Amino acid sequence: MAQQVDLGVLDSQISEVDAKIGEVEAAITATDLSIRRSAEQLAEIHAQLRTATSRDDITFLREQVTLLSTKEVQLRTKEEQLRREKEQLRREKELLLKEKDRLLGAAASEATYAQRWAIMNPPSQISWRREQLDLGAGPLLNNWRPNAETAAGLLPELAHPAFANAVDNLAGHKPPDDVCMKAAAQLCCVGARIYDNESGLTAAVRKVLEPVLTTPTLQTITSGFADLSTAVPDWAVGDSSAKPDNLFLIFEAKAGIGGSGDSHYQGACYHGWFWRGRKGTDAFRDTRCPAFLLEVVGPHVRLSAVFWLERVTLFPLTPLLNLLPAHPVTDSLVLPVARLLAALRQGLHEIAQVPPCPKAPSLPWPIATHARYIARSAQRLTRTNFIYVVSRKSPGAGEADTVVVRLCRSYGTAAHKAWADQGFAPAVLHVEQLPAGWQLVEMEWLPPPEWRQLSQVEDAAERSEALDTALEALSKLHAATGAAHGDARPPNCLVRREGPGSWQVKFVDFEMSGEAGVAKYPAFLNDEVPWPEGVAYGQPLRCEHDSKLLSATVVGGGRAAEAPGVARCTPAPPRGSGGTELRCKGAGPAAHALMVRRGLGWRQRSGALWAAPAGLGARLAL
Repeated sequence: MAQQVDLGVLDSQISEVDAKIGEVEAAITATDLSIRRSAEQLAEIHAQLRTATSRDDITFLREQVTLLSTKEVQLRTKEEQLRREKEQLRREKELLLKEKDRLLGAAASEATYAQRWAIMNPPSQISWRREQLDLGAGPLLNNWRPNAETAAGLLPELAHPAFANAVDNLAGHKPPDDVCMKAAAQLCCVGARIYDNESGLTAAVRKVLEPVLTTPTLQTITSGFADLSTAVPDWAVGDSSAKPDNLFLIFEAKAGIGGSGDSHYQGACYHGWFWRGRKGTDAFRDTRCPAFLLEVVGPHVRLSAVFWLERVTLFPLTPLLNLLPAHPVTDSLVLPVARLLAALRQGLHEIAQVPPCPKAPSLPWPIATHARYIARSAQRLTRTNFIYVVSRKSPGAGEADTVVVRLCRSYGTAAHKAWADQGFAPAVLHVEQLPAGWQLVEMEWLPPPEWRQLSQVEDAAERSEALDTALEALSKLHAATGAAHGDARPPNCLVRREGPGSWQVKFVDFEMSGEAGVAKYPAFLNDEVPWPEGVAYGQPLRCEHDSKLLSATVVGGGRAAEAPGVARCTPAPPRGSGGTELRCKGAGPAAHALMVRRGLGWRQRSGALWAAPAGLGARLAL
């Protein structure tokens, strides 16, 4: 359905591009013919000049030579423009064909993946190690294990708005109400007890949480979860108790860490088990099957997001939080749990009531559901960041219908706009604050092959000319704006040839940018980049760093510095019989750099937010 529509649209776009290529080729042929005719006329006039004797004849013939020479230059310029246009159309067609191949491959891959679930053992019997390390079929879950290259999915806050709002609520942007505070206090007492089995723990948790979480539209599933009565989680909430079409909450209990299986992995497998028998339903086809996974493991609780987008994807929204009634620090333990329950309660209502988020393959919801964009036109530019070329639905008069949309956690918008005002960066067209601390930045699209990265200029002499222009531009920008780029390497410097020895320069990627001397460098800088002295985590950006970095990285065609400026974790060869060792290094083109930033974000917040105590004596007033 949606896949068929996408393929049909792509076929139509490919046909349109083919037609344009045909028109351009015809124009090139006609221009070539005109150039040949002009050359023949010039040759004929030059022959006449050699035999002309009359001054008037000579003057007239020379005027004709000038006119024809000018015409030939114009024709050759036109021919060059047409050939550039043809090359641009050819690359556009190549991208469309690649996207078609990707969709066809994804369709085949999705069918294979669905079949894999159809023959899968019940979740309690699944060997997570075998399934995650399956070299042929790939990992069963996208859960960033054993590494980001093979098992990374879309981050939950970009997969569904309910998850994004949950991240906001978990960060303490809205205080939990008295109902959640009381339930959290009770849950801490439940978690502190010692249970002989999981059923006792499950019953105690349900007694606390069912009154808080269930409603007429959010019902405990009592039957119809799966085709085997043994393949059911400890507790589940869906849209119906007997014949559910949707799954909203999976609950897994373990008497303690190291008990019977991994509740995190097993809980996500119940999600796959539920939907494997519903692949033909509208709910599966038209949504991303969002759900929350709640685990209580001994005296700990954790909330995760799980959804089906190409593969079942699992990502923790919280760390394991303590469930202990430990006076006098009870408030500092209860408040994070209360935030978790408040975020879960709101999230369940949202995924049950919010209009479906279309199942566009790995396309973040801010683009997939935005009224400004044609979602099916979106093409990702790089695997290391969430940057897309996308068509606008209703561009205004004089506005481009194709733009670049960047989703990021932080962005130097002021620096970008200041450099754009000077003519050295693409125009910023729209900025929007999203939930969970993300931003949407829409900007002018600088299409190839007209524009190319400085690192893609192959000819050494041309690269030297372009570098000189870029360094001169940096000097002007620093003096005029006081802003430093922070990552001014060749891949972030786009150039366009304007004529012999003349280049136009525009800088992109302002995630690290800001006021020189004030803005600070982020963590996880790529140690494979030859950063100038003074560049380090927490140190201020300096204007001179930009020029030194650009000069130092324009080597070997500039390709040595194409990796992003943040670090990533990649698998190293296992030592002995141990598991996969992770080694942090610079991020390459297949990395998911944002995973590193976002994945550690909640750990960095843990001291300040998860353990933040309620005001003294004001716990019930929150």
